[in-house]
Formats: sequence, structure tokens, C-alpha cells
Amino acid sequence: MIALDDTGTAPATPEKPAYGSPCNNCGQCCRSELCPLGNELFGTWAGPCPAHERTADGFGCGLVLNPQRYRPARAMARGRTALSQAAVLLIGSGAGCDALGEGERPDPAETARFKTVMAAMGPREIRRAKIAWGVGGR
Repeated sequence: MIALDDTGTAPATPEKPAYGSPCNNCGQCCRSELCPLGNELFGTWAGPCPAHERTADGFGCGLVLNPQRYRPARAMARGRTALSQAAVLLIGSGAGCDALGEGERPDPAETARFKTVMAAMGPREIRRAKIAWGVGGR
């Protein structure tokens, strides 16, 4: 449920942080395109992602917050928490803002850092996370 402010309306969407900055739940990434997990689950198209959900402090990934809503049979078979944790890994949660705003250019140092963070996750863990969701070759 979304918390309402003193005027009885949902809070404003946070402004998108700079590329590479910590996530502030603005949702720009999910509004503009699907992540690789979203592409696998929903098909490839431009955003917004069907799992893009409003939260009390902005937006969040429904595949992390409510995986049972998007893949109920998988959530029952694998467990909601396991799917949520797998989604956290597969979407790169915690790596920082990877969405480019209009006119924003990627910072090569941040792009290299993203690649390092993703590589550190380990192929075995990524494979397990993909198997949990039933995507991306076994």
C-alpha cells in the first residue's frame, strides 16, 4: 500500500540520480526499458516494465517485491523469498543507477564499475538465480 502525504496524495516521484549514483527508487530504469530478467519473462519491448511497482518511497521492482504476482507457480514451487533474492541478483540491485537520463552520457568509470560488480556475482550464483526463475538456458 502506498503511503499518502499530508495532502492525501501519493508522494512525488524522486528525481533520477546521476548515472552510477546510489538508487533512490525513482523508477526511471523500469519506465524506459526492461532489464534482462524482464525481457526473459515478459518479452522484449521498450518500457515501462509490467513489474514496475509504486512503493511508499518511489518505485520498485515487482519481481523483487512481489514475485508471486508475476510467476505464482514458480513462487509456490521455489518460494517467494528465493525468487525475490534471485531477482535482486539478476537485476543488479545495489550496483547503482544504470539508467541514462535525457542528454546524460554514461561515465566510463561507472560503466567499468558496473561490469566489475556484475562479474563478482559469480556465474554459479547467476545460473542458480536464472534456474529459479526458469529463464536463460540451464
